Amino acid sequence: MEKVETFTVHFYDNGGTGSPTLAGFEHLISLKKLEVIADSSKSEIDILEWLNVESARHQNKFEVAVKYN
Repeated sequence: MEKVETFTVHFYDNGGTGSPTLAGFEHLISLKKLEVIADSSKSEIDILEWLNVESARHQNKFEVAVKYN
């Protein structure tokens, strides 16, 4: 997936049974933008904060765009 520049993921509310995770995006070497669609619950807010930290570490420092349901 070397040519993926934009990746969209939807985090659904799982009823508090755990927190959402996203792994492997560090291998998307051309990633420029990660679009996140989320419910406005605490677990999704935590993952968004984590994604912003990961963006700073990624070789392209991709943009994290957030849309709440």
